[in-house]
Amino acid sequence: MRNAGVSRRLAFTLIELLVVIAIIAVLIALLVPAVQKVREAAARTQCINNIKQFSLATHGFNDTYKRLPPAYSGSFGGKVNGNLFYFLLPYVEQASLYNSGSPDPINSACNPALAGPQQNYIRARVVQLFMCPSESTAPNGTEHGADWAIGHYGFNYMMFGGPATTGAWDRGSNLGRITDGTSNTVFFAERSGRNQNGGLRSNLWCHGGWNWEWMPMFGYNGNYNVFQQQPTQATALAGYTQSPHTGSMNAALGDGSVRTVTASMQQITWQYAIIPDDGNPMPSDW
Repeated sequence: MRNAGVSRRLAFTLIELLVVIAIIAVLIALLVPAVQKVREAAARTQCINNIKQFSLATHGFNDTYKRLPPAYSGSFGGKVNGNLFYFLLPYVEQASLYNSGSPDPINSACNPALAGPQQNYIRARVVQLFMCPSESTAPNGTEHGADWAIGHYGFNYMMFGGPATTGAWDRGSNLGRITDGTSNTVFFAERSGRNQNGGLRSNLWCHGGWNWEWMPMFGYNGNYNVFQQQPTQATALAGYTQSPHTGSMNAALGDGSVRTVTASMQQITWQYAIIPDDGNPMPSDW
């Protein structure tokens, strides 16, 4: 016989249900930031791996040609209109894409004047190595009706172009001529995919020297500013370095290492790191 003083509970009360919902909400609020931090850490690690490959590829190029790749060349290696990233393709497991370019203007590497549908040309190919997972201004990797592909990294003009601050596209030097030391010289850094500089511009990985504002580079025209922090498309400036990460930017050095550049770095320190042969000792915040 069932004890009449004991009743069977068939459901939660309203107050108990609200307490459970509140606990779940608190747990979600605690977990979401943690998940976001894990995702950003993973994206930052991928970005570091990407930019490191460019520095190592530069060493591979130097071993082959006994010189560093040009910032841009209209004829180097029998290829037409190629920039530095194009010449590094064979050294980042993209030899087939590199070899598809030829001296023929219709099939040239980064030809700005191809007529008609251009999505199948080299310049329109989205290469994942050129993409940072944290970058949001150009997440699909294309621009201008998919006629050009965007990158999220830039090369140091004062290392590969120059030594003049404008207009010289092939420094023609080798690793031995970096008198300030490869560990004190920046080769590559992060850049926004899209930017604003008196009008819409983009960081096109295959763009060449006919319009510097579209080129994947920094340090041009005496621009030695430390990176812009998490800019939008409207605030990112052509020719600057930018970072999608919080408070820091990844920069690949000439020795193959990757340095985390913080927002507190002095502009003069970044300038010394961009110029490979100024003879200045690096400040304490390097």
